[in-house]
Amino acid sequence: MTVVNGGNRYRLHLVKEILNPDGSSKYKVEPEVLDRVEIKPETYKAVMQGLEKVNQEGSAASVFRNYPIPTGGKTGTVQIANSLNSDEAKKLVQRE
Repeated sequence: MTVVNGGNRYRLHLVKEILNPDGSSKYKVEPEVLDRVEIKPETYKAVMQGLEKVNQEGSAASVFRNYPIPTGGKTGTVQIANSLNSDEAKKLVQRE
C-alpha cells in the first residue's frame, strides 16, 4: 500500500468514524503517517499503470474491467527474493 499511497505508510485502522445514536460524530480517525518512502515519479507511474492493467487486461479483468471506480491489482509473488540473503535484498531495494 505504501507505493499506492504515494510513498506514505499509514497506521492501519478498521473504522473511519464512530457515530453517536443521533448520527453525530463521536470519534473520527485521522490519517497518521508512520513512514515515508521516496519514490521517483516515473517509478510511481509505471507501478500504478501495471496495477491498473492487471484489473483491466490481466488475470482480474473478468471481475474488475467495468468496475465503477478505478482499481488496481497484483498477481503472483516475487520469487527472486526467496533466494537472496538480506544484504542482497537490501541492495536491490536501495537502488530506487
